[in-house]
Amino acid sequence: MDRVRPSVETLLETDARHDFDTLVDRAVRANVRASVDHLRYRSEVLMRAIANDGLMVLGAEYSLETGIVDFFYE
Repeated sequence: MDRVRPSVETLLETDARHDFDTLVDRAVRANVRASVDHLRYRSEVLMRAIANDGLMVLGAEYSLETGIVDFFYE
């Protein structure tokens, strides 16, 4: 919970707080971005693989409703 909170709390200061679906969508994306950043920049092994071997760490969101995986390259 503590790792997710910072990326989600800022959304409560936006207009998204008035629309539950928008808030959830943005919170999911914010959580994925935070997780990707954590992997990219807090693991020496992954950082070396990214820099030297072309490893890509990407975020993705899987929709239970549609079965579609939406990758985002940020």
